[in-house]
Amino acid sequence: MRIAIAAPLLLLIVGGCAKKPPPQDVPRYDQYIAEWADMGMWLPKQDQIQYFSTNFTKAYPSLKKALDDSDQSVRMRAAYVIDEIGSPARAAGPDLLSRLKIEPDVVVRMYIVDALIGIGYRGEDTVATLTQQFEALDGANVPPIGAGTYAEVDEKVVVASALYALGDESAKSKYFDFVTGWLKPIPGDVTGALLEGYWERRWIAVNSLEHMHGATEAIPLMEAMRAEADAESWVDTHVPRVIYALQRDGK
Repeated sequence: MRIAIAAPLLLLIVGGCAKKPPPQDVPRYDQYIAEWADMGMWLPKQDQIQYFSTNFTKAYPSLKKALDDSDQSVRMRAAYVIDEIGSPARAAGPDLLSRLKIEPDVVVRMYIVDALIGIGYRGEDTVATLTQQFEALDGANVPPIGAGTYAEVDEKVVVASALYALGDESAKSKYFDFVTGWLKPIPGDVTGALLEGYWERRWIAVNSLEHMHGATEAIPLMEAMRAEADAESWVDTHVPRVIYALQRDGK
């Protein structure tokens, strides 16, 4: 999952914090999940993800339960772990999709959509659900809403990246154009809070491209972003990472 540094979603950092030892008779994956509600800005570390991956069959009932936890931070981290495991966690697809249909929190929905891409969960119901979601969301630029909060357009960018990755070949151009439209130079009449919002859209678009395997036509647009005189500081760090990922996929 994308970890945001310059925008609210990237207030979550991969890592962990000290906890008092859990009871020894509790399975390790349940111990990990029990920590997720109190991790602050942190996301599960790679050793946790590797453990869930290695023990996926045994651990999945607990992960499935975590997807329906009353705490949104637990649901989010469950989706993140599934995304990080990737295709070996494809059995989680139906549960991710069912959760997406009822999930009230925008950040959790975005993590779930990323997880669907990460595990490669395709199918008519997946595409139909994501298409309905895409069409229902407002795609207009708006001012930043606040730390840790996302506008409909931000979610729409993430959903577009999923439809590019999981949908029909014939529709790829539509979703590519929506995501990459935010990479083009910002119109000169966009100023103030709307300019800040535009940069948030650009941040989401750049990170979404990392999941859009084969979208190499976006590379010149990202290279042009790096050349912009007023580019934000995150551009020089994160744009090269995504360019490299797309170039690697294209080989």
